[in-house]
Amino acid sequence: MRGVEVWRSDGTEGGTKPVTDINPGSGGSHPHHLLPMATTVWLTADDGVRGEEMWGVSVGPCGDASGDGVVNVVDSLYVSQYTVGLRPALPNPQHADVSQNGVVDVVDSLFISQYVVGLRPSLACPLP
Repeated sequence: MRGVEVWRSDGTEGGTKPVTDINPGSGGSHPHHLLPMATTVWLTADDGVRGEEMWGVSVGPCGDASGDGVVNVVDSLYVSQYTVGLRPALPNPQHADVSQNGVVDVVDSLFISQYVVGLRPSLACPLP
């Protein structure tokens, strides 16, 4: 990832990470007109193919499959229901693959549950 893209930070060097790479490569997407709303930041950016367009970038916490801005037992329940077919879709799927294996599955539900009860210190989400 190079160029001007969307990043998040907790104010420390170690806590500064890319959120997404809208224009992969060295060009950068030059995001602007940022409008934060709940767990999504709406912005305009150039993906290098279609030109400048509106994008919605999820910035909620990793593990927040329900999209309510917090990670709790509801997120584990949503992922469990999704994996067995009781829920056709997840409101915030980009934050559900906490095992980072490329699919949302029962392992993600387990990891989220472990995090909620304090058995897992953190969760990590892949870049979209």
